[in-house]
Amino acid sequence: MRISAHGRVTIPEEIRRQAGLLPHSEVEIEFDGESIRIVPQAGRYRPGTPLLSPEEVRALLGA
Repeated sequence: MRISAHGRVTIPEEIRRQAGLLPHSEVEIEFDGESIRIVPQAGRYRPGTPLLSPEEVRALLGA
């Protein structure tokens, strides 16, 4: 995994799903001197962002 020239890193989709990170989720970055940790911020979900992806909706509907 690489860090872009702008300091961006893409979190793999499966990890985002397992962590409940949706588009526009707010996170904090923590650094303890050795490791970097991404921490979701509870209650910081932005309205208007779908709670489920189109693929998840289709799976729930059996389509």
